[in-house]
Amino acid sequence: MQKRHNICLQGLIITLISGLCSFANAQDITFVDPQDTTLIQNSRAEEDLGDFFRRIRHKEVDTTKIEKKPKVAILPSFGYNPSLGAIIGAKISGVKQLGDPKDTHLSAFGFEFLLTSKKVITVQVRHNIFKAANKWNFQGNWQFSKFLVADYGIGTGNDYLTKGDSVFPLRFNYFRFMEGAYRRIAKDLYAGLGIAINIRNKIDDERLEELSSTPHQRYSERHEFNPEKYTANGLVAGLQYDTRDHPLRSYSGAHVEVVFRYNPEWFGSSKNSSQFYYDIRKYIGLSKRNPTHIFAF
Repeated sequence: MQKRHNICLQGLIITLISGLCSFANAQDITFVDPQDTTLIQNSRAEEDLGDFFRRIRHKEVDTTKIEKKPKVAILPSFGYNPSLGAIIGAKISGVKQLGDPKDTHLSAFGFEFLLTSKKVITVQVRHNIFKAANKWNFQGNWQFSKFLVADYGIGTGNDYLTKGDSVFPLRFNYFRFMEGAYRRIAKDLYAGLGIAINIRNKIDDERLEELSSTPHQRYSERHEFNPEKYTANGLVAGLQYDTRDHPLRSYSGAHVEVVFRYNPEWFGSSKNSSQFYYDIRKYIGLSKRNPTHIFAF
């Protein structure tokens, strides 16, 4: 459980770093029509590599036309945290309309690559696809990482622990494959099924070279886990409610998702287990003139 918390915390830190880089480029947004919530990026508001090359070629963009091709933004990621060290990478995000904008949400996809000074590598691909008239929604999250976590046994770690003998570094490969298909059953309401595969292998408990045992080794043996590899492969069932105006930069609406996951041994899991989790987000606009002024919960 402690290792899972550490991984989640590191993922949150990386996400915040990427988000800050993205926020630094965001400024004014204008609307095509006051009655239309289709957002068009102002040519002075946000600039990616495609905008940069068009500008140096003196090629103007016609904002009156609805783009059918995907809109893609490339953003660098820089940062630092004590667990991962210095972080450098890039994030590619894009959206594409796969149906009539009047009744079809934008589809979104993203690719992220991160490399750190402590030899951590992460490659992640995600997508959230809405077919015409929102009849189907397909969600996916694929990831491969060469990861490092600091296991503190009991406790979350502090300056005294990190400088003492209570830190037990663990290196491992992490593979995640998640795919789900949701069918619309009512307005903005979806129900679906999916699969989720999580594998941690080539686990290197580094301090075993100098010690006879570690917290990870003792826990694994006590609960009959293979200390070098464990998996949690599951079947997923969920409900989703989504009224957001944009999948990546939401200015209004809500998103509610409730999911139950069962990880049986016959599906390759190290142990039978189950999970229940939910995700609730609400966006409240504060200004019609500048929709970027929002409360996000």
